[in-house]
Amino acid sequence: MLDLVKMGGIMIFATKLNLTQENQYAPEMNKLQNEMYWNFITEHTFYRYDKLSTGQGKFSKKMVKIVAYQKTDHAVWHEQEKDRLCEEERIRNEKQQEMDAKI
Repeated sequence: MLDLVKMGGIMIFATKLNLTQENQYAPEMNKLQNEMYWNFITEHTFYRYDKLSTGQGKFSKKMVKIVAYQKTDHAVWHEQEKDRLCEEERIRNEKQQEMDAKI
């Protein structure tokens, strides 16, 4: 889906809820958000088939969650992450050199 949306574009889709009404795709969606592929905008929960008087097979009343995300530039995050890791490595090396010098 991310390949089909232009930068800054908005994706709106329904998620699958488990028996406890939690989003089954939440771990993957959070990973994409943490890596700045997209930013969460909003969500909306409602019941589908709520106008039917009795449950009729697969048309029983079910909760649905709609979410919206905006595509962001993952390449910017990737560069920032690479810079952060290099800085951490530099600091770790400096500390190791200080410890070696004291020994």
